[in-house]
Amino acid sequence: VWTDGRYGLVRYGFSLDYNGPFPVINKKYGPVFFLHCAHGYILNLCSLVLLFKAVFIKHTIYRKQAAVLLFSLGFVMLTNLLYTTGLGPIRRFDLTPAVFGPAGTIVAWGIFRFRLFDLVPAARHYIIENISTGVMVLDQQNRVVDLNPAFSRITGAIASRVLAKTAAEVCAGIPPLAKACRDKGFTGGGEFSIKTVDAEKFYEFFVSPLTDRKGVFAGRVVVVHDITERKHIQQELLKQQCELAAMKERERLARDLHDNLGQVLGFINLQAQGIERELAGAGIETAQRRLERLIDVTQAAHRE
Repeated sequence: VWTDGRYGLVRYGFSLDYNGPFPVINKKYGPVFFLHCAHGYILNLCSLVLLFKAVFIKHTIYRKQAAVLLFSLGFVMLTNLLYTTGLGPIRRFDLTPAVFGPAGTIVAWGIFRFRLFDLVPAARHYIIENISTGVMVLDQQNRVVDLNPAFSRITGAIASRVLAKTAAEVCAGIPPLAKACRDKGFTGGGEFSIKTVDAEKFYEFFVSPLTDRKGVFAGRVVVVHDITERKHIQQELLKQQCELAAMKERERLARDLHDNLGQVLGFINLQAQGIERELAGAGIETAQRRLERLIDVTQAAHRE
């Protein structure tokens, strides 16, 4: 633009056009203008496509913010496009600068009404997309409207292939989760496991209802946590508790055996000694020697 006076790369041939009700600047465009115009329109079209997806395809909670930007950008771009192509009703005057006023007013309204430039949408996207917890969002008909990469890794469901499918169909390989998703009135939690080549993974899921600002039911969200480590700790703790219970049972049996056998052996010892004395008084020596041997063995067993 600074060199237009010499080279006319952007605009040249400036003059005043008095043919209309008021004079306007008449000019011709150089080659750099068309490069700049193409570059600008490509950037604007990319922005429009992203905003269009955010409003009509992704169905996120930030559709209103994206709609404000889409309307403002589309308003300015359409006005400029009509002037550049000469298809607009006013061909001699570029209304694009004037349109920036209303468009800026709409954006300003969006800033205060919908917190347009709040960082929460970006933070939400970053957190949901990068956390290790699996998240799946269902609509009122139990169809999948969104899921994060963690849920895809856990269940093997690819977002681009399962969107708009029923949750029961997506989670068909996980019966507990499919059953919970199939029941539209279910809210709560459960557990399931997935066997892999290396080991068995354990997961815990929770199903919670989603409501809009008016409290109207809008769908459900399914959150899945990996509890494999916790399960292993619980199994190890259960194993230790079983071993401790077995040790206590063995100690109890040992005490019972000690007490019972001690009483039995003591009774045998006393009875044998009594019989020995009676036989000695009667002069029966053969039986007496055998009883002495029995008494010695009983006493030895009692001591052991």
